[in-house]
Amino acid sequence: MIEYFDIGKIVNVHGIKGEVKIYPYTNHVEIFESLSYLIIDKTEIAISNVRIHKNMVLVQFKDVKNRSQAEKYINKLVYIHRKDGHQLGENEYYLNDLLGCEVFENNKYLGKITDIIHTGSNDVYVVSNNQDEILIPALKTVIIKVDILKRKIDVKLPEGLIDDE
Repeated sequence: MIEYFDIGKIVNVHGIKGEVKIYPYTNHVEIFESLSYLIIDKTEIAISNVRIHKNMVLVQFKDVKNRSQAEKYINKLVYIHRKDGHQLGENEYYLNDLLGCEVFENNKYLGKITDIIHTGSNDVYVVSNNQDEILIPALKTVIIKVDILKRKIDVKLPEGLIDDE
């Protein structure tokens, strides 16, 4: 399993005191408020303050005191350790753990998850192999078994989702 997760990207600085503006990659932006550091370029950087503002996360690092010091972080991804991530419920998975999983229906290989589309009502897994791309709805009736350790997902596709030849 992946030990670190990217949870956002620094897209700009905010103000003159060295705050950075982070576009969050998580639905649980409140996770930022519980963190004491972020990982950037494999280095832990201590946080002194976090606030949520207009769907963005504003972070003040302890050792960053002005705008020009903060500018060096623009376009950097921010990571956290798995242990610091959001506590998952039953049938919940980190997107990073699902990406790359092999998908099977009745032991027939369909491909690997290459992307996940968030539609609002349910996620849709983009499953690709060398020839085709299948869009599989992430529904309890479709996703039969997920084994993150084996990187394998068993599905029962709705009738008509793919052309049977």
